[in-house]
Amino acid sequence: QSSPLTNTEGKIIRVSEPEDNIEKTRTYDISITYDKYYRTPRIFLFGYDKNRQPLSPKQIMEDISADHARKTVTVDPHPHLEVPHASIHPCRHAPVMLRICERMEEENMRTLLKAKVAEAKKQGKDTPKAESLK
Repeated sequence: QSSPLTNTEGKIIRVSEPEDNIEKTRTYDISITYDKYYRTPRIFLFGYDKNRQPLSPKQIMEDISADHARKTVTVDPHPHLEVPHASIHPCRHAPVMLRICERMEEENMRTLLKAKVAEAKKQGKDTPKAESLK
């Protein structure tokens, strides 16, 4: 059986486009570290121009919205790489991450309840209530 990346003999197929069909743009590497002070993940971005040359701090800030540049996003030395990176300030990460986790837990509870209800109906039993899942 072949996949989109292999042929029927299992050999890898290399697909390339002519250089003139690919629009070169700025790209960013993302790294996530742990900020001990805020006790939350901290996101760092390192940018490259269309020729894969590192962006200057000024060029990096050109890609950040005016509402966030030099406020929520600053250029700081990376704690492990010691090269200036755009850094997203972690002061709001913890509450946002907590809310994301809470939403995931709520969705998992709904999914579990649906599965339990379907199982109970299949077996001809009373349907469980959400409180019975906790």
